[in-house]
Amino acid sequence: MAAQSAVDLLDEVVALFDRAVSARESRTKTKTDEALVERAKKGETRQLLMDVIPPVLADPSIPDEQVGGLLRERIGMSRLRETVAGEWRPLPKDHGRLPAMHASCSDLRQFTPNVLATIDFQGGPGTADLMAAVAILKKLKTGGGRKVPEDAPTSFVPARYADYLDKARKTGDDTSFRHYWELCVILGLRHGLRSGDIFVPGSRRYADPSTYLYTPEQWQPKQAAFCTLAGKPATAADALAQGEEELHTALAELEKTLAGAVRLDGDDNLVIPKLTAEDVPAEDGELKDELAGMLPFAPIASLLIELDVRTGSWTAPPTPEAVNRPSPPS
Repeated sequence: MAAQSAVDLLDEVVALFDRAVSARESRTKTKTDEALVERAKKGETRQLLMDVIPPVLADPSIPDEQVGGLLRERIGMSRLRETVAGEWRPLPKDHGRLPAMHASCSDLRQFTPNVLATIDFQGGPGTADLMAAVAILKKLKTGGGRKVPEDAPTSFVPARYADYLDKARKTGDDTSFRHYWELCVILGLRHGLRSGDIFVPGSRRYADPSTYLYTPEQWQPKQAAFCTLAGKPATAADALAQGEEELHTALAELEKTLAGAVRLDGDDNLVIPKLTAEDVPAEDGELKDELAGMLPFAPIASLLIELDVRTGSWTAPPTPEAVNRPSPPS
């Protein structure tokens, strides 16, 4: 009973970490999406200016000394001042989500050290750099270090976030690099937990995916029976040879089907006519008739009449004669 409670508590702690990171990321996405909407509204105004300015500049009949006055007249000074008032910068690859998340996740950085110190995260194949980064972050949190080592791995950082780290490293901004790198480690850890690349020993919900598979010792006595049942070879070389043979057989049948039908017309366009319908075996028709004969015959008219009697939900529409018939005198 105590062991089961420990497993449940471990799963709950890891799940809380997952939900906390996801909640911050979701709120950040909402804020940046709202900012993108406002940016789109300003971009619409700039696009309207582009519809006016290029035609005037490209018109050779307009003298150069009249271009400025003509543009100010057509656009209007108020709109020009409004457009140039706000600074227009190109968007980063992530639309500014990583800095926005960094600005609103101080509480996330407060409980992360406890999670890293308590939970024994383990990585599967392909997660060596991420797990090395987790170990470095754990040391920084426990030892009070502020600067990320120069050789700290960054290959796990998504491409949409990599520019922030590169810029901070080039400008010598160790604080920004630490914050962005730490966020990328936390996000990578959360993503690994969800994908199964990262697991927690002793957990049931976040267990090592390889534990659900047969070990070589368990698979060996079952291999022959499975291969016989599935009709597959027991060795990889034989399986590849079988697949290659099946591929060549399928391509040969395709060549026969397309022979003489696929061609190039006079304009070198590929012409593929409709394929002939596949022949239906006579046994299929006999089986269809046999199955249809097993179904009871149900006259539709009788069903509708019975339904009307029982529910009164269907009434025949009046005939034209009934509509045009005069009412009887009162």
